[in-house]
Amino acid sequence: MDDNDDADLSPIIMLIKFPRLRKLSARNRKENTNLEVDTKLLQEMLKFGSLKSNSLPIEKLNIYHYYMDFEPHLLAYQKTWNKLSIHPHVELDIRHCGYLPDDQKETELEQELSLLEQRIQRLQTQQEGQRRATQEQQPDDPRFKSRIDRCQRILCVDAQCWSCGYHFEHCWKCVPVCQGCKGKRIPPMANDNQIRLKYRRQLQSKHQPMADEDEFSVFR
Repeated sequence: MDDNDDADLSPIIMLIKFPRLRKLSARNRKENTNLEVDTKLLQEMLKFGSLKSNSLPIEKLNIYHYYMDFEPHLLAYQKTWNKLSIHPHVELDIRHCGYLPDDQKETELEQELSLLEQRIQRLQTQQEGQRRATQEQQPDDPRFKSRIDRCQRILCVDAQCWSCGYHFEHCWKCVPVCQGCKGKRIPPMANDNQIRLKYRRQLQSKHQPMADEDEFSVFR
C-alpha cells in the first residue's frame, strides 16, 4: 500500500479483508493516515465485538510519511494494536524522537530518585487504599514533567544518513549533525531522495563498464 493515498484503502480495511496478514506497509499516505481516527475506530470495533483481543497475527505495521511531525495519539495507537495482536508487541516504523538535552538529564535523574523515595515512604506509612491512590500519575508528577521535556517529534525507525548510512537515534532538528560522518543533516524527504539518487548512480556505474565491453566486443 506504499504511496497509494486512496481513501477507500486503509490498513484497517486490509486487515479485515485479509485477517492473516503478518506485515503490512502503508507508507507515504499523508492524506489518509490519521492515528487518532484509526485508534478510535479500532477501539469501537473491539467494544462492539467486530474484532477480538489477541485475534490478529499482525506483527509489523508501516505507516510513516514525510509530513509526520507530532503524533500525540501514538501511544494509544500502539497499545490498541498490541491488544488486537496475538503477539505481545506490534512493531511500528515510527517512534518519538525522545531527545533530552544533556543539561536536563541530571535533573531528570534527580526527579526519578526523588519520586522513588516518596513512593517508598508512602508504602511504609500509608494504608493499602491510600497507596493505590497515590500510584496514579498526576499532572504534577515529576515523571510527567520530565517526559514533556523530551522531544515528541516523530522519527522513522529505519532513518539513516544518506552519506554514511548511520542510523539516526533522534530527529534532525534535535541532532542537526550526523554522529557518523559529522555532516550536516537535512530533512527526511531530502535525505531519502539523496539515498535513492546515490543508489541509482551506483547501479549506473556498475552497468556502464558492461555496456562499454559489449560495444567493443565486435572488434575482437
